Amino acid sequence: MANISNYGSDVISEKAQRIKPTLYDGIVMSDKHVAMPDDEETLILEEESRSRMSEKEKDPEAVKQNISHKPIDYEKLNRLTEDFGKRSTPQQELLAGQAFWLRMFDPTS
Repeated sequence: MANISNYGSDVISEKAQRIKPTLYDGIVMSDKHVAMPDDEETLILEEESRSRMSEKEKDPEAVKQNISHKPIDYEKLNRLTEDFGKRSTPQQELLAGQAFWLRMFDPTS
């Protein structure tokens, strides 16, 4: 069996090949993803990460600086970007007369 990477993923790759061997055949293409059940190590790491995030949320310095540790809602961000594009007007060049009178009234510009 070929090693997927140099980082010791032999066990993971062997398990994945046993579950869905057609993905590793090279001839047969599958349009479905392999469902990898969470093993104990993954669950432990997830719990540690969640506990660190909750500790950061309770940190007085983070509260004082109003730092948010919530994940980014990309759907909301994309909607805001689209709405901003609809509401903003592009900058226009001044006509010759407008530029003349602007310089007359405001010589600093």
